Amino acid sequence: MTMIDLEFLNTVIRLEISPDAEPAFQPIRRFFRHLLVPVSDRSATFTIKVDAYDPEADVDRRIWDTEQSVIRRSNAAEFNFDAHVVEEGDRRLYVNRATLVDVPKDARSDGLFRLRITAGSAIQVIDFLRDLIIRTEEDLGTVVLHASGLVRGDEAVIIAGAKGAGKTTTMLSALRRPGWSYFTGDKLFCRRVGEKIEVYPWRDYPYVGVGTIRADARLERLVREQVDPGIDERAATDKVLIDPDLFEGWLGVEFSAQPRRLAAILLPEVRPGEPLTTWPLRSEAERWAHLNKIVDRQVDTTFFTWQSHLVPDYCAFYRSLADLREVLPSVAMIRLRGTLDVDPDRVLRGGGLRIAVIGLAGSGKSTTASLLEEAATAAGLSHARVKLAKPLYDLQDSVYTAAGREVGAGAQDQILMENLADNLRRINPRAFIDDFTVRLSTADADVIVNDDLRDPQVDAVALRALGFRVLRVRCDEDLRQKRLAERGDPTRADRSTSRLDEIEADLELHNSGDLDGHRAAVREVLEGWL
Repeated sequence: MTMIDLEFLNTVIRLEISPDAEPAFQPIRRFFRHLLVPVSDRSATFTIKVDAYDPEADVDRRIWDTEQSVIRRSNAAEFNFDAHVVEEGDRRLYVNRATLVDVPKDARSDGLFRLRITAGSAIQVIDFLRDLIIRTEEDLGTVVLHASGLVRGDEAVIIAGAKGAGKTTTMLSALRRPGWSYFTGDKLFCRRVGEKIEVYPWRDYPYVGVGTIRADARLERLVREQVDPGIDERAATDKVLIDPDLFEGWLGVEFSAQPRRLAAILLPEVRPGEPLTTWPLRSEAERWAHLNKIVDRQVDTTFFTWQSHLVPDYCAFYRSLADLREVLPSVAMIRLRGTLDVDPDRVLRGGGLRIAVIGLAGSGKSTTASLLEEAATAAGLSHARVKLAKPLYDLQDSVYTAAGREVGAGAQDQILMENLADNLRRINPRAFIDDFTVRLSTADADVIVNDDLRDPQVDAVALRALGFRVLRVRCDEDLRQKRLAERGDPTRADRSTSRLDEIEADLELHNSGDLDGHRAAVREVLEGWL
């Protein structure tokens, strides 16, 4: 008999494998090889005796006449598990033609399990062991997240989101960039270590959408040649189960169970055809909400009741989750929206500060924006100015050209521009923000400044969603009118700013003093937000 331990974090499963079960156990050994070690001094959490299985000889014939129960249903049919359930005193048996699973009714008082296996048992046993480990870790306070992930050096970047958000697409595109390697495909385990979050990858069977496969020519060719020759006939919404060794070989990396520091969480939202836009989440409450949303509890699975021999109470789990909140500021959290062709370095580098400066004409918006850029330069940071109203300036130039007149650089025919803006919004309420988002996606800078936000209903809401903070600038009315009189605008109008106070600001500056005083105040704002 062979004895080995399967060790993962706090869980030790001692496997006692009979010689006649070794051939059928080989695929299971291969899958878990990164966690298998010789029997150690650590106490076993559970012991599992593994024997060969002959369903005709090892099972009372009357059991085959009873009705089967649906034990587990999965989107991947290979993980479906139907069995005859047999009660035998303080034990319960799950019996089908491939596998016999003999479990205690209470694993807290009886840690002995028995498995009888055949060549068709591998996935059922892998899934059984996986579920047993996850329940044990949850009970002991380990937090599990539903996410895929990348690794570089000692840092992990994970990709999380709802089904269909584009997690696999994001991961595959990121892996085409140099320096990044595959970390985990579906879930990972978290715990706090000092002032950081340490994450442990979990090996799983990749279950990849046909649409995602078709988006990567090399992957499509490999799947066609080595997994499914009929993939061209499959619907884009279908998924393909891929052997993990095969998948990892395609990625050129051997799976490693080594933990890493969690450096960032990417939250993708696929929108085919749209340019990729990224923005950091800075609100502590919003970041905490997103972390909770990607927590992966076994109790939420549809098959939770089938392993009722071990039901976590989740007390330690939620204490650990609350503990993670204290160190969550050490983790960047970035949203991605658009066509998910992702360069992780650019995404992480581009998660900079975004500021929208608002105020009435003459209050000093553009001056404030320039001072923000000046302070960014002094801090060694790159900056970019991205205007919402660029289409209006372009149209104003065209109208003046058609009228045979010139408009000075930066001058505003405000009556004309308000009329143009009204008609653009009438035709498409998102005309400005859609154009702005495209230009924002190409602005690779540490600090991005906008100084012409006016609309509270569409543009302001969208800029908030894109991660912009709002800085309001005010000044004394007499001074504002004096400044306006000194400008060279052909006409003046204030209707476009009549609802400016409906936009909620994060900070407000009063710009009625001297320039040096305002410069110092702006620098303080930038340093605080950085």
